[in-house]
Amino acid sequence: MKERYIKQVKKQLMLPASKRKAVLRDLEEAFASAAEHGETEQQVISRLGTPEQFAAGIEEQLGVNRQKLLKTRTVVWTIIWLVVAVVGFLVYLTIRQQQELNGALGIIGGADGPTAIIVSGPGIDVPLVMLMIAAAAVVLAVIGIVRYLLKNAKK
Repeated sequence: MKERYIKQVKKQLMLPASKRKAVLRDLEEAFASAAEHGETEQQVISRLGTPEQFAAGIEEQLGVNRQKLLKTRTVVWTIIWLVVAVVGFLVYLTIRQQQELNGALGIIGGADGPTAIIVSGPGIDVPLVMLMIAAAAVVLAVIGIVRYLLKNAKK
């Protein structure tokens, strides 16, 4: 029960790793101290509140603005996905253009008639994979933009 509670608190905390470790260590000590004084894990959990409440209280004590962190995280991930989308589309276009140029130069033996050469490739269509990655990145970026706009509209 204690381990589950601490694990949930860890998931909820939006703190740097060093501060999160210190909070979790203090939480472990609180459970140990309570056990020494005859308090059960359930009583400690009831006193501390839900993991969400506990984490919010700790963040408030430490001066952490959760909403600002969430907004910043959303913006950063949206920018990352937009960059991935742009790079993916550029790679796709570059590969397709190169394939077209290679196709125009692929005829040999023109005097005797065209000769076909079959070149075996990697088995996957690399430009299509890049296009799919870019499209997925666009979708994720749009989701990030919508989340950002919805959070700002609530204010």
